[in-house]
Amino acid sequence: MIGVNILFIATSSNASSGGGRTRIVDVALETKKNNFEPKILCFIPGSQVVSGLIFLADGKARLEKESGAKVYYVPALPFTRIVLIDWLNNWYCGLVIFLLCRWFDIKVVYGHGTKASNLAVFAKKFRKKIKVLADIQGAIAEEDMYYRGIDTADMFSRRIEQNEAITFANADRLLFVSRAMQVHYEKKYKIAIRNCAVIPCATRKIFTFHAQLRDQLRREYGLMDKLVFCYIGSIESYQMPKQMCELFKKITERFPSAFFLVLSHQASVFKNYLRAAAISDEAYKVLTVEHEKVVELLQIADIGFLLRDNSIVNRVASPTKFAEYVSCGLPVLTTDFVGDFSKMVKEHDLGHIIDLADLSVNERLVTFINNVQEKRFEYALRCSTYIRENLLWDIHGKHLSKIFTDLYESK
Repeated sequence: MIGVNILFIATSSNASSGGGRTRIVDVALETKKNNFEPKILCFIPGSQVVSGLIFLADGKARLEKESGAKVYYVPALPFTRIVLIDWLNNWYCGLVIFLLCRWFDIKVVYGHGTKASNLAVFAKKFRKKIKVLADIQGAIAEEDMYYRGIDTADMFSRRIEQNEAITFANADRLLFVSRAMQVHYEKKYKIAIRNCAVIPCATRKIFTFHAQLRDQLRREYGLMDKLVFCYIGSIESYQMPKQMCELFKKITERFPSAFFLVLSHQASVFKNYLRAAAISDEAYKVLTVEHEKVVELLQIADIGFLLRDNSIVNRVASPTKFAEYVSCGLPVLTTDFVGDFSKMVKEHDLGHIIDLADLSVNERLVTFINNVQEKRFEYALRCSTYIRENLLWDIHGKHLSKIFTDLYESK
């Protein structure tokens, strides 16, 4: 497959850190390992165009550096919530994809998410030999309803479902980030999906627990005698920052040495939640660091927060931070609604499941925290070993590369 081009389609700039950006970078790197040449085409929505040229240029440069792929930014049409403009945007983006495929003689197109995959499917109308690999990373109609706070589908969410159904019917191969997501769509559309594979959000990090380095870092940050809880990533309502901070406040009342380490590019937003929960300034530290630094700093911590509520959006998810926490030897404090990962936590003792209806520090939670403190190395070894054997890209990348190869070689 030496030198064979693959086109990646995205519907955002991927200029900011986050799970979506991590996923497209990881998939691109896996294709390069197997001698494909990925090219990334990002259709930029109006909300990101107004962020400015400097923001976009910097994000594009970092995306190229991290993925090793040539990146192209093309503005999408604005006001796509209007039906006619959305229809025009599909054809416009499909035409751009076709032209790039023709110019670089590209056969395989990877859709980074359902929306991007739908655009790739439209490109098949111009060039039938295009093969589309749709990476389904969320229940997007349900996500739209969740964020807008509605329970019943309206015209806009039904249109999303129509585009979703077109993607499912016309993509040549489907990827799901969790088995729970595949089951969800099979029930939703009353079909058995055969042309698919489950590729979870894995990690590239192979962690080895270094007690001396951990002590050095904890000493450097003044956390040597602290019980350190950690959160990494962006701050959205579905990540339950309010409940997370309220729970941590209660933990400090039972464990006075508890400390909250937050690694996020939304520092000011998280500080507002911490202050609203009346958490002392001495009990937390919020840092903004590049992703490469996150793994090093996670060694400081003892337990990672990963809270999600009981919505379909979360029950089918595959948050990247799970693999990042656990690969660094951190057990997670989570709920029963995190895609396939909640089951892994329970079956392999990778953390503790809490009940969102009862955010008290009950005896089960106290026992878990005490066990982590007493058996920190044992937890670190169990967690990092599980990831090494189940959630590394070295494992899932081989399967993914075979899918790309099969699509390229298919007629």
